[in-house]
Amino acid sequence: MAGQYTYSSKQVSIIAGVAEIKGYGDGDFVSIEMVEDAFTPISGADGEVTWSQNPSTLSTVTITLMSSSPSNDVLSAIHLADRQTGLGTFPLFVKDNSGRDLFISDAARIIKMATITKGKEVGSREWTISAANSQMFTGGN
Repeated sequence: MAGQYTYSSKQVSIIAGVAEIKGYGDGDFVSIEMVEDAFTPISGADGEVTWSQNPSTLSTVTITLMSSSPSNDVLSAIHLADRQTGLGTFPLFVKDNSGRDLFISDAARIIKMATITKGKEVGSREWTISAANSQMFTGGN
């Protein structure tokens, strides 16, 4: 018998510092991408190949929230405090509790305040976070 799997967006947890992020936007609400390749191949004149390992663990995390989400207030406060003090790094944790995806960083920083847009219906806010010391496991559902 083939495996049966269930995904629920309600089972995705995002923790920024000590705050649980809530009020996700419609569609894709979190995106995590490593900034650099882990290995760079170099091919010699005779065809020998060497891979240079890149020690960078920098990643970019994009979180999309509904504009009505109170988590926008939390992220704004973190970012504004960081702009004043330069001490605004925080741990970031993303886990799919209905699957095996996991992301952890002990030094994340909001690098861009979300843009404010207004329209006929509730919109969304997109937060761009740079995360150092990232560890990511891309698992199945």
